[in-house]
Amino acid sequence: MTAYHDHGLVHARPVSVLPTGTVEPFDEERASRRKIAQQRSLFYLLVPWALCVIVLVTVGLIVFLTAGKDTTAAPSPLPESHNNNNTNDETPVVGWTWDLPFSLPNYTLHTLKYDTNYTKPQSKAHLWMKNDPNLHNYTEERLIQRFAMATFYYATVGEEWTHQGGGTVTVTADAAGRPGGRRQLQPPGGGSGGLKEVNITSEPWLSYNASECTWLSSSPLRKKEACNENHTLENLELLGNGLAGTLPEELGLLTSLTYIKLGKDNIGGTIISQFGSLPKLWGLHLFGSRLTGTIPSELGLLSNTLKGFAVQGNFLSGSLPSEFWQLRELKELRIANNPLELSIPNGMHKYMPKFRVLYAARLATLDGSLPTTLGLLTGLSHFNIEENAVTGPLPSELATLTKLGSIIASNNHLTGSLPSEYGLFHSLESLDLRGNMGMVGPFSPELANLNDTLEVLDLQDTSITGTIPEELCGLESLNFACSPSLCGCDCTCMEL
Repeated sequence: MTAYHDHGLVHARPVSVLPTGTVEPFDEERASRRKIAQQRSLFYLLVPWALCVIVLVTVGLIVFLTAGKDTTAAPSPLPESHNNNNTNDETPVVGWTWDLPFSLPNYTLHTLKYDTNYTKPQSKAHLWMKNDPNLHNYTEERLIQRFAMATFYYATVGEEWTHQGGGTVTVTADAAGRPGGRRQLQPPGGGSGGLKEVNITSEPWLSYNASECTWLSSSPLRKKEACNENHTLENLELLGNGLAGTLPEELGLLTSLTYIKLGKDNIGGTIISQFGSLPKLWGLHLFGSRLTGTIPSELGLLSNTLKGFAVQGNFLSGSLPSEFWQLRELKELRIANNPLELSIPNGMHKYMPKFRVLYAARLATLDGSLPTTLGLLTGLSHFNIEENAVTGPLPSELATLTKLGSIIASNNHLTGSLPSEYGLFHSLESLDLRGNMGMVGPFSPELANLNDTLEVLDLQDTSITGTIPEELCGLESLNFACSPSLCGCDCTCMEL
């Protein structure tokens, strides 16, 4: 008999005697409840882990499926010029098929894939190519060339060019074949020094019935024909033709180009890195435009070919990339009138042994002193650094340069005297040092030896003293402040 309480009363419950090994029903019930509780605890412990595994698997499947499917439903717009793309981009173009019988780089195919409304230059060129009735008459090389030139036309707003080809256009040119000029038109019968009329003949751009070589004008203004005998474009020259827009990366497809001359227009955007992939390019002239950004380091790949680089009169910034000093064949560097930063390296004669012309006036930064090793650039003929912040003296070592024809260093912070060694120059025609108040000392009599070649001498706003030799009084341009400290020629010292 077992006692138990119920509201304060004690009752007795009979206990039955069970066989050995038999569990009393009351204990069996408690064991069952305990087992259920343990199972429930295990359930609550395992469920969160199971949910985590399910979530991770689901996320992984989403990422995998997203990476593999076509994203044309919501493409991100591509810029007109994506300068950082590599011409050897191997990123596959998924979910889209190129429908013309020639190959293009992936950066072009990506642009075509996403531009379903045919608004970009590449897409317009693609549509133009598809409608060409002579499409299958060209080799793959010619098809690529025509596509690249059509893209160039659309990218630079060819519809608004001054001359779009077709017929003959008469322009004026000087004796050197340069269009325009300041002198009077040459009178009938000729005459020296004036301008002359020149006829330019070409086919209309994007003409289906004409070779793309004839789109570019054929005239005496050109140093060479646009294409060679195999109809391969070598010379792209459209100077002062009202180009706008940007330079397309597809110019890098014209791998036989040797000479590019574009300028005096409104081309904006950046200098494309694909120029560095043109293995035969020896002249790159993009002056007088609206180019921005930095000079691409890829130009350093042209170390065996590039001889002339002219980008003066743009809005380029930053410094010259270190790779630029690998251009061992470079002869001319014209970067004036840009917010660029330049530091003339001490070993320039080692990097560019054939260098001849530096035009680096009016930069954002050109300071410090001039290295004496400039005297080792034996081919240097023109040196222009006017309106910068160069300090220190003019290196006397420049006097050893027998081909040097001009030193333009006005409006800097030069100091010291005018080296007497400069009287040894054999070819110097112009010496402009105006605006360097830190230049002092007497005008050396040895400089009278320059009278055979010198045409321009400007010492205005300097602190140079002495007397200008009589031999130099007949110069075409002689400019100095007549004062008791510097006189000669028409400035009589005794009258001051």
